[in-house]
Amino acid sequence: MEPIYLIVGQSSVKNNEKLNEMLGTINEEYDLQIHDLEDESLALLLEDLNMIPFLTATKVVVVKNPIFLSKPSSYDSKLIDAFTKYINNPIPSTTLIIMIESLSEIDSKLKKLLEENSSIINVSLPKETEIKPYITAYLTKKGYKYDETAVDELIFRIKGNFERADVELEKLMTYKYEDKIIKFTDVRLLVSKDLDDNIFDLVSAVIDGNKRKSMEIYDDLMVLNEDESRIISLLINKFNEMYQTKALVEKGYSKNDIANLFNYKPGRVYYMMKSASLVSMDKIKRNINDLIDIDYKIKSGQIDKTIALESYLLK
Repeated sequence: MEPIYLIVGQSSVKNNEKLNEMLGTINEEYDLQIHDLEDESLALLLEDLNMIPFLTATKVVVVKNPIFLSKPSSYDSKLIDAFTKYINNPIPSTTLIIMIESLSEIDSKLKKLLEENSSIINVSLPKETEIKPYITAYLTKKGYKYDETAVDELIFRIKGNFERADVELEKLMTYKYEDKIIKFTDVRLLVSKDLDDNIFDLVSAVIDGNKRKSMEIYDDLMVLNEDESRIISLLINKFNEMYQTKALVEKGYSKNDIANLFNYKPGRVYYMMKSASLVSMDKIKRNINDLIDIDYKIKSGQIDKTIALESYLLK
């Protein structure tokens, strides 16, 4: 292996996979040290780097969350100088692996230093169109069968987030370890919807006067440990968005015009326009005013936030 590597990628899951793959290529016994600089000091990392392996011929030092690379001025200049000195002259028996989301977040001088003295491994996420083949191949490799509808529902709920796909797949496979068959109902039970989707559904239920549906969504949000005050704030934002959308449509704005104004994709604006068309402006304003009033009473200590939100949903 080379003395210094940079693993660069947005997904911590994929970055860890690449790390494990690299470690798997080492054919000799080695000492592994992992330093998370969110919890540990830079001084401790430098001490470890400059200490030669004791019981093994080689050593691998892995650095996660290297905050000092983006803000070196926040650290003792002697520590940054010591790091620079090591990068220019690493110990041959030690392999340093630094894991980072993006090169752009690194200080320009340190970035140039690392680019000149390390092997950079870019870990790119698969394209969104590749997510279904990725999920099905993964399940098949692990010996699981699946319903097509289950995979489609999982993709819908994770919104193309590959990192979340790995987490949710592990959860589903653990739950269905006995029969190894992933069904649509399993995904509905275990994989929560995106928060924005839940709020959108909650607004729709409120407008429709469907109290049972409103409380089901509310219960789901409580399971996810969402704060009632945050839910109220998101509801206000969603109703405001609906109000603006309806006002723009009435003024003759097209879907593309609204998409440009909100900086949203046209597909999302289509559903915004559809929702706005199903409710009167008075009803939208009434809900906004009710929610603002509730928000004020919670912040001024006049009412408990749980009671306030539940009362609103059951009104």
